[in-house]
Amino acid sequence: MSNGARMPLAYRLLRMTYNALAGETRYVLGASELAGLVANLERRHSKELESARRRLDSLVAIRIEHDDPIANLARVNEQRVFARDLGDNHTPELMAREYGPYETDSVFYLAFDAREQRVVGSLRGIYGTAAAPPKVFDLVAGDPTCRADVLRRHEVPLDMSLVRALHDMREADGILDFATLAVAPDARYLARVAGSVRPSILLYAAMVRESHFIRGDRFGSGEATEQLLRFLRSLIGLPAVPIAGLAAFAAFEGDEVLSAPFIFSWSEWVTLHSGGASTGTKLGRRIHELAEGSRPSDRILFS
Repeated sequence: MSNGARMPLAYRLLRMTYNALAGETRYVLGASELAGLVANLERRHSKELESARRRLDSLVAIRIEHDDPIANLARVNEQRVFARDLGDNHTPELMAREYGPYETDSVFYLAFDAREQRVVGSLRGIYGTAAAPPKVFDLVAGDPTCRADVLRRHEVPLDMSLVRALHDMREADGILDFATLAVAPDARYLARVAGSVRPSILLYAAMVRESHFIRGDRFGSGEATEQLLRFLRSLIGLPAVPIAGLAAFAAFEGDEVLSAPFIFSWSEWVTLHSGGASTGTKLGRRIHELAEGSRPSDRILFS
């Protein structure tokens, strides 16, 4: 696991062989290739998925390492949802160019409907530190590889030392970035049974679990439209503030939708909502209940 416990050597060697045979990072797959990866996923978690199918709500989140061929299910989902929601400039080539430098620091969660046997959403987290930050900080900190249209928004490109000072961060502090959240349109709002969990809420809960692998003081980051940022603050209680007070900008080439870069403390978010806390928001407490409850392993699976 990234920044966490090591898998058994035999399993790591087996998966390295599997990866070498399966191919590279891909954002486009044919129908038979997608079906094959779903079949592999179901074989890997056959016991847990059979248990999920017996529940009224058969949704689970499954953690996938970046070098696992099954991670391409998440990448394909990312590209399709981004192209639909944010514009067809989000081609597979653009996605590969934007996220290629961060692939080895990425971890994925798939929202998988066990009964329907399909991926209904995905989330990508990117690990970094305050000394070597993840993607969103490259966009705001004056990295020389950033696009000129982003840098022109700042009279003086920000330096990470300034960002650390503004947000009380040390170089060794860990960051887990909400890089992408992509949920299929037909799975976003409808709850088929009472008490069922929306894919986005389960994926947020999975990231709370993932945050325990961060070293040092735990920070989170991301970029979101102003509407989504209001949702994150008011409905799930995320204590997010703009990175260095920056306004929204075009995060991708050709984007008409502007995104605001934000930062928050994982520890503060957890404290507000966990352990029977009466603070925070109802939906925020539900997320932390899913992440930290008595049986999170029923919902959040680790590959």
